[in-house]
Amino acid sequence: MDFNLDEALQIANQLVYFKLKRHLTDVEILIFKGAWHKQEYDEIAVQHQYATSYLSQDIAPKLWKILTESLGEKVRKSNFK
Repeated sequence: MDFNLDEALQIANQLVYFKLKRHLTDVEILIFKGAWHKQEYDEIAVQHQYATSYLSQDIAPKLWKILTESLGEKVRKSNFK
């Protein structure tokens, strides 16, 4: 099944809410959207004024882990779409 970005983001938000009782944060949404558009973490960081290390070593791994645990299959930046 193919989803557009808004549908995929809504599903991801629901998964995070179900698992953690919170919605995606603004920075998690930036990671999700950037990954959707095949941007590298450094591109996302520069575009939104974040440190690349903060996105790639802190936020992104936690986001992919939450989605992995919620879906029961390994989710990474390279395969989530």
